[in-house]
Amino acid sequence: MSTRGGVRGSLARALAMVLLPASMVPVLLAGPALVRAPRTLVRQAWADVQRMQAGTHSHKAQAR
Repeated sequence: MSTRGGVRGSLARALAMVLLPASMVPVLLAGPALVRAPRTLVRQAWADVQRMQAGTHSHKAQAR
C-alpha cells in the first residue's frame, strides 16, 4: 500500500472540510433575501399597478 495515496487522500479530505463550510457562507447570508425576492417583486409590481390606476382615475376626473 502506498503512503502517497493516503497522504493525498487525507489532504483532499482536509481541503473538503475547509471548503464546505466556506461555500455555505454565501448561501446563509444571501438566502433569506433570495427567498423574499419573489414576494417583494410581486408587491412592488402590484404597487405600480395601483399607482398607474390611481393616476388614470385622477386624469379622468380632471378631464370632466
